[in-house]
Amino acid sequence: MGRESILFVQRLPSSDQLLPPGILVVVHHFYGVDGNAWFLSLHAFTKYVKVAFFRGTSLRPIPPGESKSKDTRYLDIYEGDGFDEDQMAEWVKQAAGLPGWVP
Repeated sequence: MGRESILFVQRLPSSDQLLPPGILVVVHHFYGVDGNAWFLSLHAFTKYVKVAFFRGTSLRPIPPGESKSKDTRYLDIYEGDGFDEDQMAEWVKQAAGLPGWVP
């Protein structure tokens, strides 16, 4: 595949330290491969990150979160919870090799 895509997750200070109470923060990023459309998006909320794999039903194992879209699967990563970084890296590698989502 040439250069592999790598997902970097940077730990930030608690949102409570950055913003006054009651403020909801949402950051949305799309990731894709040139000529192959989008394969993943990240929605960063105040207390968790929602990872959307647009062809998630083709990944093995299938990510746990269901979607209204028949092909999409989600993984929610909550603040303070651990997650399997090796599995996440494998899903990203698999997803980057699949046909992407075109809006």
